Formats: sequence, structure tokens, C-alpha cells
Amino acid sequence: MLQVWLDESGRGQQPVFVLAGYLSSTDVWNKFSAKWKQLLQKAPALKRLKGKEVSGRRGEFRGWNERLRDQRALEFARLIARYSPRGIAFVIGTQEFNEIVKTAPSTPFKNPDLMAYFLSLATILPIVQSRFSSQRVEIIFDSGLVKSEQAAEAYEQLFAKAPDLAALLASREPRFEDDKQFPPLQAADLLAYCVCAEHDPQQAQHVANSPIVTELRKVQTVLISVNGGRLC
Repeated sequence: MLQVWLDESGRGQQPVFVLAGYLSSTDVWNKFSAKWKQLLQKAPALKRLKGKEVSGRRGEFRGWNERLRDQRALEFARLIARYSPRGIAFVIGTQEFNEIVKTAPSTPFKNPDLMAYFLSLATILPIVQSRFSSQRVEIIFDSGLVKSEQAAEAYEQLFAKAPDLAALLASREPRFEDDKQFPPLQAADLLAYCVCAEHDPQQAQHVANSPIVTELRKVQTVLISVNGGRLC
């Protein structure tokens, strides 16, 4: 079975909302998780990896200098590049959403979260259908951030509008897990944070020069952008 682990960044903030993560098989994710946990236990031990803590050198990285921070975070980024063949990121521009999508007649999307969740299903499932036709897919969201009712609504819309695609899902209900317990969600958090920062004029240059982002770019990542800018 395939699994896609997704986390978000930028909720309620300008300029974008991002939902992002990685796709691989269950067997690969199990091997990845074991290696990730080994890295967390390496001295000085970390409880988990969070993108904003890595970038701001706070939380688990409080007191670290940039060189040591980069060295440690790069180990995790290299692990992602080694184990995940594909990433995916959905970028919803806050201003464009409020001015165009939210005000459109009969729009089913009242907030960027719901739109991102629906886009994730509508994009991931055709990829699975065309390239992994014999497998079903499970999509797992971070329970600490995602609004479960909106993810559930996106599932309902998919089953109503595209039942053939919905049949590829392992379950009719979205699954939520704690990123503290599941390393693939920590990887998704790192990607979501970096993509969100790349779309923030105040952080874009810093992120562009980051060796961590450079390593993450080695993973083939599909970017679905709804922000009036380019589609990558």
C-alpha cells in the first residue's frame, strides 16, 4: 500500500497556506522511520524535527549555531531524499483566495484549508491511478494542525464528485496522527515550512540559500500553486 503524509504551514498568515508532504510505500516508510528515529537519538538528542524550529534555531535547536544546525538538519533532509521518490505541495495564496475563490458564486471552498485538502485528493489519486494502478493509497494528516472537519468534508466531496478516484483510497475517512510519533509527518512539516517560507518575501532569500532546501530539492516534488504566480 502507498502512503502520503501531509502537514501544513501558514495557517491564518500572509501570504500563503501550504499543505505538503511525501509519497512512498508502507514498507519504505517503515524503514525510513527507523532511520529517522536513530537520527533523533544521536547526541545531542532531539524529541522531533520541526521546520520553524530548525529555521529559527528555537525549541529543539535553541542555542545551536548555524553551522551545527545545518549539519544536523541536513542529515534529516538527506534521509528524505534517499527514501521518498516524490513530494507534493499545494500553495494557496491568501489574498487571491479571499478575492477570487471565496467570493465566487456557489464556491464549495470557504477557506484555503478545505481547498488544499480537496486539491491534495484530486491531484494525488490520479497519480496513483496512472502509475500505481494495482495499489491503494492512504493519506495521513497531522492531527496537531489540520482541521479534521474540513479534511472530512474534502473526502465527502471527492466521494460524491469522483467515486472512481475515491475508490483508490484505503479508507472513506481521513486519518490523523501525531507528528511526535510518526517521522514521515516530521518530514512533511519540514517541506511545508520550506515551501511556505519560499513564498514569503521576508524569508525567500534566506531559504533560497539554505543547504537544507537545496537537499530537499533533490526529491521530485510537484508544486500546485493557486496564488496568481507561476505554476511549477
